[in-house]
Amino acid sequence: MDFKELVNSRYSVRKYEPRKVEQAKIDYLVECATTYPSGRNGQDAELLVISDDKLVSELKDNLRHHFDASLFFIVSYDIESAPRFGRTDASIMLTYLMLGATSLGLGSCWTASYDENLVKLLLHYPPNKRIEGILVVGYKDSSASPSEFHENRDKTKANIKYNEF
Repeated sequence: MDFKELVNSRYSVRKYEPRKVEQAKIDYLVECATTYPSGRNGQDAELLVISDDKLVSELKDNLRHHFDASLFFIVSYDIESAPRFGRTDASIMLTYLMLGATSLGLGSCWTASYDENLVKLLLHYPPNKRIEGILVVGYKDSSASPSEFHENRDKTKANIKYNEF
């Protein structure tokens, strides 16, 4: 599959099978995450992998959108040491994780609908860390499908300009 096919096949999966993602696939995704390009090569994004059944359950109890996924990737950065590039780096890392999951035939959904303070408390984050996003990952349920808006890229295409704004 070439890159265009990969990005076109990725969509936000909102329903997962109950089975767990194998450790080898988690390791592959961690490897994908660590290869992201970063501002001034600062590598400011931080990754927390949540695969432990108890923690997954506790996260699900405190997240609005988890879609019954069995694996969570929480990407953050230090607001004190990486105020300029941390957010961008974390967003790129999340994107690499999404594309890596798609390449393995897994589904993913980047969720930003959570109480950051509650998640930080639950997972013992220090106060200087900012959670940029949580990626839920798992095996797509057979009924999972892209949203009705997935194929409609008219607004994105309309926002493209050449040589001047």
